Amino acid sequence: MDSLFGWLNEAQQIGQQYTVAQLKRFKLKFILAVSQLIGSALSVLLGILLLFVAFLTLWVLGAFALSQWLESTILGFSIAGVPLLILGAYLVAVRPPLFQKAWIAILNKHLHDS
Repeated sequence: MDSLFGWLNEAQQIGQQYTVAQLKRFKLKFILAVSQLIGSALSVLLGILLLFVAFLTLWVLGAFALSQWLESTILGFSIAGVPLLILGAYLVAVRPPLFQKAWIAILNKHLHDS
């Protein structure tokens, strides 16, 4: 009888050790997945920010060149601003589904990779 209780006690301890080890493993995998998700989101956002700054700089230089060519600063910047106004109106109208789809794609990629 004592050997049975000893065996059950040992099995219980082994089961607890296994459960604790699996929980630690799950925590590590979860932290790794979250950190990879945050890292990729930050890299995407940084890339978008750098692209935006480069695009804005190029656009301002184009507006200056256009204003020198037309010999009117106001006219050059007005002509250069019309496409940005149209793009801004488009992004405001289409923004929610566009960004939701992008974040869903990022999340699905990381969920299927891990």
